[in-house]
Amino acid sequence: MFKKISILFCLAASIPVSASPGRSGYVDLSSSKIQLIQGGLSRLYIYNVNMGATSDCDNKTTPVFLFNSGDLGKEIYSMILAAKTAGKRIELVAGSCVNIGSSTYPSISSVSME
Repeated sequence: MFKKISILFCLAASIPVSASPGRSGYVDLSSSKIQLIQGGLSRLYIYNVNMGATSDCDNKTTPVFLFNSGDLGKEIYSMILAAKTAGKRIELVAGSCVNIGSSTYPSISSVSME
């Protein structure tokens, strides 16, 4: 019986567990720096936004939006700029971590505005 339990424990311990890449909660971007980069991997960095302690990504305070990540790229970018300009709070949700250079960043997959 002990041998069966040991085998089950070893199998369960070997299954990879993936934590969430992160979620910001509602934040005000009016004082946050943003950086837009074109070419190769076109992207938008949003600095000083905490994506949560449970994030698997190396850089937990700089989420990035990749413009080749779906059909709503322009709409998401517009929503981020509108929130920043109007002082509205938004929530950023990352669906994965993206490797850029020697670090991984939370890759924004969803944006909600209050």
